[in-house]
Amino acid sequence: MQRSNHNNYGFWLKEFKYTKTNPYVSKYYLDDSAFIVYSISVTTNPDGSLKITLPTNMPLNAQGLFELYYGQHFSPQRNLDLFKKFYLDFDLSINPAKLYDSFSEDTNIFKLSGDSVFDFSNRLNLQQNMSSAITDPLENFYSLYLGYNRIRNYKYTGDTIENYEALSSIVLAEMDPTCFEWLEIADGSYANPLTEKDLKSSTLVLDFKLNLDINKILTWIEGNFADKIAQLQTVLGNQQLDFNLIFYPPSHTGMQLLDVPEIISPAGILKTKVVTEVKFEVRKSLVDNSQKIFEVYFLDKDNRSMVIFKDDSVSNPSNFFIESKDSSFYLKHIELENSVFEDIGKFDYPVDNFIVTYKIPSELVKYLADTLDYTIQIKMTDLTSERRD
Repeated sequence: MQRSNHNNYGFWLKEFKYTKTNPYVSKYYLDDSAFIVYSISVTTNPDGSLKITLPTNMPLNAQGLFELYYGQHFSPQRNLDLFKKFYLDFDLSINPAKLYDSFSEDTNIFKLSGDSVFDFSNRLNLQQNMSSAITDPLENFYSLYLGYNRIRNYKYTGDTIENYEALSSIVLAEMDPTCFEWLEIADGSYANPLTEKDLKSSTLVLDFKLNLDINKILTWIEGNFADKIAQLQTVLGNQQLDFNLIFYPPSHTGMQLLDVPEIISPAGILKTKVVTEVKFEVRKSLVDNSQKIFEVYFLDKDNRSMVIFKDDSVSNPSNFFIESKDSSFYLKHIELENSVFEDIGKFDYPVDNFIVTYKIPSELVKYLADTLDYTIQIKMTDLTSERRD
């Protein structure tokens, strides 16, 4: 998936030490995370009241909302109906002004679900007599939208966009938001049923948009920190603080399409054959760049609930050989801690029909030759989106 920069009012921060090791970060399980920071300056007036300043390079629209775009990118999926669940994570880091450090393991996360200055200072290993009052949760301050635009006569291959004369990365990066159809996401799902127009299958360029209700954020800061700002200033050793809202890219999960491919070989009566491999055909995928898991079952012929042996392409990928009209290769092992949806086999599966040959382990070959009362079943799971832990 190729991603362009998002709009000019923010910036990407890309690293993995912080999100991997900080236990207070919402998406700390990610190996690599790109995120956007919206920084609000908070200090005090001479009378002790809060003085709040919004970033001048991030203007609000006519409705008083800030529109945050995550970046236009090609989707390996061609059908919006395959997106079944959406997730959005965000954090608040309170820091001395201009000293937010995305690479620090000690980034000062203040829990938006409810936190206290006392607990906040304890996490920074500062044992001070601070307020233990729990703040109200920061809720319902944004609206999330998925935007899509269709590209004709283009087939996503995973190559860099610059390789195609018809589409340059500059064009993709500068595509106006009005070119997109925007679908609201509520409670992790589409807020409204998809229309016939939405359900057409084609190559998709996607973007996510957050509409931030800045007034609700300011009201939350004023209501929860007007009487605690002096304590925060003491904890952080600075009169000028930044409330850094960190927004991680939305993610989505999709249907897992289960299929039972047709076995090509062995076929017919097995009694006269020593079976060393199983071949089956995989039909054209419903999505581009779809990743697949193959399962091979050897079942008792008379009692199919009795499994003699089972193998799969995640546990033993080197037993599976892929053949298409354009390529042939064995599946390969990957490191689980580095595995993501797109990398589950370190390559793109063929989009059109292809043949899979499963090599039966030698110890099983002899057993099956002596035990002829068995049948073979193949199951294939077509993963249409990333897995979320």
